[in-house]
Amino acid sequence: MPRLIWCSLIILSLLLVGFSLRAVAQGEGNPSSAAGTDTSALPPDLDADLLLQEPKTPTELLDTAFLMTRLGRFEQARGYMTKLLALELSFETWREIYEHTGSTAVLRMSRTESLQPESTQILEKVTAALQESRNDPVRINALIDQLGGPPEQQQIAQLELKNNSDVTLPYLVSRLGTNDGTLGSEVFTTTLILMGKRAVPAMMAALQSSNEQVQVTALEVLRFLKAKEAVPAILPLAYSANSPAGIQLLARETLQEWNVSNSIASEESKAEMAAAQLTELAHNNFKQTPQLNSKQVELWTWDVEKKTVQSRLVTPYERAQYEGLLQAHQALSISPNAPESQALMLGFMLAAERRNGDDTPHITGQGSAHDLALSLGPELVTRSLGQALEANYHQAAYATLQVLGEIGKAELLYELGSSITASLNSPDRAVQFAAAETILKFRPTEPFQNSHRVVPVLSETLLDDGHKQAVVVGAGVETTLMTANLFDQLQYDTIAVTTGREGFRQAAQNRGVQLVVLRPNTIRWPLSATIANLRADARTKMIPIVIYGPPEIRDVAETLASRYPGIDYVQETNDSITMRPVVESLAKNHKLHSAIHQVDQKKQQELAAYWLAQIGQFHSAELYDLRTAEAVLINSLTNPRLVGNALISLAHVGTYNAQSAIARQIYVPKREDRVRAEAARQLKLHIQKYGLLLTDREIVLLKQSRKDILAPEVSNGISSVMGQLKPDRVKTGQLLQKFTSERLGEVLR
Repeated sequence: MPRLIWCSLIILSLLLVGFSLRAVAQGEGNPSSAAGTDTSALPPDLDADLLLQEPKTPTELLDTAFLMTRLGRFEQARGYMTKLLALELSFETWREIYEHTGSTAVLRMSRTESLQPESTQILEKVTAALQESRNDPVRINALIDQLGGPPEQQQIAQLELKNNSDVTLPYLVSRLGTNDGTLGSEVFTTTLILMGKRAVPAMMAALQSSNEQVQVTALEVLRFLKAKEAVPAILPLAYSANSPAGIQLLARETLQEWNVSNSIASEESKAEMAAAQLTELAHNNFKQTPQLNSKQVELWTWDVEKKTVQSRLVTPYERAQYEGLLQAHQALSISPNAPESQALMLGFMLAAERRNGDDTPHITGQGSAHDLALSLGPELVTRSLGQALEANYHQAAYATLQVLGEIGKAELLYELGSSITASLNSPDRAVQFAAAETILKFRPTEPFQNSHRVVPVLSETLLDDGHKQAVVVGAGVETTLMTANLFDQLQYDTIAVTTGREGFRQAAQNRGVQLVVLRPNTIRWPLSATIANLRADARTKMIPIVIYGPPEIRDVAETLASRYPGIDYVQETNDSITMRPVVESLAKNHKLHSAIHQVDQKKQQELAAYWLAQIGQFHSAELYDLRTAEAVLINSLTNPRLVGNALISLAHVGTYNAQSAIARQIYVPKREDRVRAEAARQLKLHIQKYGLLLTDREIVLLKQSRKDILAPEVSNGISSVMGQLKPDRVKTGQLLQKFTSERLGEVLR
């Protein structure tokens, strides 16, 4: 930069001297002109004589552009910048230009509007070159090689490595692990210590290396920096039976120096306390839930393949998932027989194999955590389910229930505080369904806690066809409908209501509701009371909420959002596009937290119909009351995917409505033969079990329907139904005579 300033001053002086000489010469030839010349200003025709020679090299072009900028000659400056950009220079040349010119000149020109867009393009080129240079492995390894050079060279290398620590740390650790003695280990240790706190997360990750030299160096750096936040990472090295003796001793000395371990306690007691501490940390991470609009954080991990540390940006929830699994693993390395740590680790692994909102199908089969869990027995899996329910970790709860459905038995339902029966009241509806399905696989014969919830859970699932629904609540009918229309444009099937109480009822009873929109003028209940009720009820606790209104209510909305999870504010708008990001952010956060996105909802709907049919056929009415599902089952008769099992279920609901609904599937026009045949079979069973409940008109319609039916299985089915009507002897005789008179000839043939 000083060089640039001196050059500018020299060139400017030369220009001013040249201009003065030219003015004198003109004055001698034209006195009047000399008298009227103002030498305090630059003349407009100066351009041709500004420079002694045109710039040629890239650095000269940028120097001249900068000089023109200082002289206020912006068009000329842009011209030189255009020439510079046209050269299509390499990254290396742009870096040399930057080192020659300095950052001040480049930034000053990029911020001058009169020089744009050329000046901003130059800034982009320089930035890209610097980034490329910063990430260049050859350059970084050359700097590491310089650590073995003379002291001055070593200091320069250490400074550059420190300034780019986020990039250079993986290379340093990698070289440390493969060091052939060319560089002393103390050089790495010193360089890492000079990085200070920047190196701590990477050194904590490096402790997971299987290379003892890497572990020793990382411990020494952390010890020197007194990085007590590294205690959880050091505990497994200090007390795991798999830890090498030298590493174990150094780790214990570090903990002792930091007064972390009890000096008078036995090593066995210290190991137990270390395992308990890691288990507690893992459990705390197990409880972490995704936070709305959370900023990304840096996570350093050990890369087994590359044998070094690596850094990436993740959400706090993703970091908690990683660290929790690691801590559970480390706790097991100290105390392999601890059931609490075993269950935690199993829960983390099972959840990791399920979908996490990215539509990746879950993994089963050999080599999977699901397959491993099957072999570990129901006791441990049930413990893991209990932990997941306590932590509201719905993905883990869903995954453990899937395992228990294959290896559990009915006795688990009658244990005190059974976690399986408690799952029927989970805030996550996918977990509720998984619990109901698991229980029905056990085929219990006696009532159990929450047994009354099984049929309602299946009924609610039967109503959910996978379409997104949104409940929109507002006191004004017109404004509420307008708001609903905006959310229709975001692919939601909206339900518009005018009271908070009705909004809550709709959200609680409709399993497909994935969003609640509240206008600030909500009445019966007011806004805060409606939100409180939505968050208090297990059925609506997890549904995202949008508070939609004018800017004046933003503060109120943000206060409510800080008090309750899954809430965000959207300012009133006439355009659905402007509120799309907020709604999508809420939906994404819900996906990370909920297990509902791990399932195919149409398939689950079909399974619900299947299990309701199983209840009707194989379970006692005292245990499960199918009458509570009657309306939903009747509604399902219009769905081709569900009608078969719905008919079977209704055959075990002893009401007129059920019998009438089955009969209608026979005599209504244009029903498929397969549906009519199944309806005839189930109607016969229903009449046999509960007696004839149909009206005379319905009986007439059934009889008339036989005339138009040609399919033998349907005709036979309806005839069997007629048999259940118990015709008297007179009617029986008439039917027999009519038949024989029509068919007598055929019999003789």
